[in-house]
Amino acid sequence: MAQPSKKTISGDPDTYLESYNDRILAYLRDEDDYAIYQPLDRFENHASWPEEDLARIRALQIPTLANRSASDPSPDVLLYRLGRLETLDSEFDQRLLKLLECPGHSAIVNASGTGKTRLLFEALHHRWGFYLTCAQDLRTNPYGSSDLCYLTLSPQPGMRPHLLLPSRRTHDNSHEVDSNREITRRCIKHVLLARMMVFTRFCQLFRDAGVSQDVARRKWLLLQLRPQTVVRADIFRHLFDQLGRVTEDAATAEISRLRGLCFVQPEFVIIDEAQIASRGFRDYFTTEDRKSYAPLLRELVICLSSALPDSRLLVAGTSVDMSVVREAIQHSATNVRDVSFFHSLGSFKSLERTTNYLRHFLGDISDAQCKEVFNRMRGRHRFLAVFVQHVLQAGIAQLTRVLDSLVHALTGFTPKRVALYQSPWMLYGSLITDKDLDNLKNGLAGQLRKSLLRFAFGKQSTVLRSNVIDAVQLALGLFISDDEVEIFEPLVFYRLVSWLRVTKVYSVDALLRRRLGDPTVPMRKSGVAEGLPLYFASAFSGDGGVLDDFFRFEGPSPPFWKDYKAQLIVRTGARRNPFRVAPTSAAVISATTSQDVLSWLSNNAQHPFLVTNWAQGPDLLFFLDVRSIGLVLVCLDCDPFPDSRARRWDRVVPSDPSWFYPNSPKDRKDIISVIKDIPPVPLDKAHRRGKKIVPGRMCKFSTLHILCFARAWKADQRYDPPVACLNLDALLKRDVPAEIDYPDVVDAASKTEVLDPVVVET
Repeated sequence: MAQPSKKTISGDPDTYLESYNDRILAYLRDEDDYAIYQPLDRFENHASWPEEDLARIRALQIPTLANRSASDPSPDVLLYRLGRLETLDSEFDQRLLKLLECPGHSAIVNASGTGKTRLLFEALHHRWGFYLTCAQDLRTNPYGSSDLCYLTLSPQPGMRPHLLLPSRRTHDNSHEVDSNREITRRCIKHVLLARMMVFTRFCQLFRDAGVSQDVARRKWLLLQLRPQTVVRADIFRHLFDQLGRVTEDAATAEISRLRGLCFVQPEFVIIDEAQIASRGFRDYFTTEDRKSYAPLLRELVICLSSALPDSRLLVAGTSVDMSVVREAIQHSATNVRDVSFFHSLGSFKSLERTTNYLRHFLGDISDAQCKEVFNRMRGRHRFLAVFVQHVLQAGIAQLTRVLDSLVHALTGFTPKRVALYQSPWMLYGSLITDKDLDNLKNGLAGQLRKSLLRFAFGKQSTVLRSNVIDAVQLALGLFISDDEVEIFEPLVFYRLVSWLRVTKVYSVDALLRRRLGDPTVPMRKSGVAEGLPLYFASAFSGDGGVLDDFFRFEGPSPPFWKDYKAQLIVRTGARRNPFRVAPTSAAVISATTSQDVLSWLSNNAQHPFLVTNWAQGPDLLFFLDVRSIGLVLVCLDCDPFPDSRARRWDRVVPSDPSWFYPNSPKDRKDIISVIKDIPPVPLDKAHRRGKKIVPGRMCKFSTLHILCFARAWKADQRYDPPVACLNLDALLKRDVPAEIDYPDVVDAASKTEVLDPVVVET
């Protein structure tokens, strides 16, 4: 490294920093890193824990949350076992090592609460570095300094937005962008210089005090995370404020000089909550070629990586545009050129791991209690950590009350088992609002609707390969690979139930009415097949309904029984009474494999309706008993035109069982074999020929194919088996209950410890 140059900064900043020497030195010599959580024997108006449990909790040595009074202490689970998280997560060391050994910069991206920030803390526990955050708040996020937040809250004085229009002269664009960059980069350099000044002083003090590097590195991390607790002031922000008159060139020179003086170098520079900078001030900055807008994050990456060219950036957030990071690195002065995407953060997916975590903090709670918490809170780390934090305060007797209060706060679902907590400590916002869900674009709302119904009726999670960035940013799904997001958490499904019960945009009724006026509205990917059974159960339960009232039969000679009544029927699998009238509920099950379909065809007593999830062919199956005729398997195609492009024609060639499973002859043969066991139904009436009664021709299959939003091709052809079009106007006049309720998700979650193989949706 080059020899340090002459000092370029003097005056108040140095005097200010000097005044904190004694506090920093005292902290370095203190054996305690932070105050330990001391649980109280009472919480609000009730007892919390018995004395033996209070002693056990104190022995855990949990940090107390910063900025809380002694009369209202709260455990800080995020900092618990800092540097030793493998005791709670056996796979954590492997994930951490993967990050530490990555040779380049990393973007750590996943949904809120998945463990990004804790992973960053652990990285800085093992390696020297700087922790900068774009979102620091003493109440909701009390970690880090507020220095960088100053840049992300609002544009700095003198900055002006610009327009990228072809008619504007390049010179005008360049002037505005250059001015904005100059102002912003100067502030970023001030943030970095303040951090470097404290770091250099800290390193000098710990060496003089004879403190080991491992201990000092941990102390340095905690000083960055809790400056107001450690030295009773946000030393980084105050020093940043005093550097306001320092030019960018002078700041750059001083950073370089301090790097030369310091015997320890920061291996990492962390930008946490980077989604704020990733979407901030886009109309103030551009890419290098001035052809595209760029966010504040680009300036942060260029400035930090250029000033510390040998350090690795760790950019963490719920949404980080990789193209922005890569373009910024390309035009920076860093010596590290690779950029990788990191999403592997783990989750609570197994009952065993959840039980171990709960019992570590809460003692010997019962298997039933662990299972109940798992059924509601499984998924990302924060859900379970927040639950544990509140039970530690309130006491084990309040476990159900804490659980129900959290579920209600995050999702709107009220189990109505106990009175909910109303105190300020439980005032969490909803995961996502109904309005935000209604306003989703690019088909994501339909995918979320489908994923909810798939989980409730098929006990399957959903993996998305489209809209993945939005799903993660909205905290609805978790990255499981670079381009796949899984939706599987019960809390997310509770929130979607709350939305689906009130939405006027994405209910099955609203979707069907929109499709009547707009043929580009997709049905198959929006879970319409799962919603239609409500209407069919209403139309054909009890005494049944007339087929012709709801189905418009195609062809010149429709079946003579088109104006007969039909009842919804289920197969029981019994020998003597294989069929009976279906229950009044529209119970739906979702198939995954061909075997699921075969099983349902043989016995569907519990679920009158089956969603096939076939890529080709009917989407929904159910049985009707046509009075005086016999049993018919209804095969409904809810979206004959699955893509959204506009068409001149509304006619399709209808399929029959001979077309099912086009890529699997064996599955098709098995399905046809079961369908052929259904007693045949006539296509024509019997008629007299002379003295003989000639029976009518029988249908090829005892099926009825129903088309939604389409007509059959050709119009003058007689169809065997029969084909009809759905009369949506008549169907939508039926009074139907809500298509899904909370018990549907509660039941699915309680019966599913490990989800069935996921369904990939593109």
